[in-house]
Amino acid sequence: DDLASSTSNPEPSLPSPRCAEPKPEPTNDREPEPAATDESSPYGATELRLAVEQEL
Repeated sequence: DDLASSTSNPEPSLPSPRCAEPKPEPTNDREPEPAATDESSPYGATELRLAVEQEL
């Protein structure tokens, strides 16, 4: 939770590495908020995939 909170805050040292991470990952690019969900992207992506599989 602390990581997500600090990610939401516009800090001068975080934006640079954070912006570089979502670019190489196509999964984050598909999400509406790649920067905000960067911390929870691996968990969210897994949940979304499981939900899609269950629907099928």
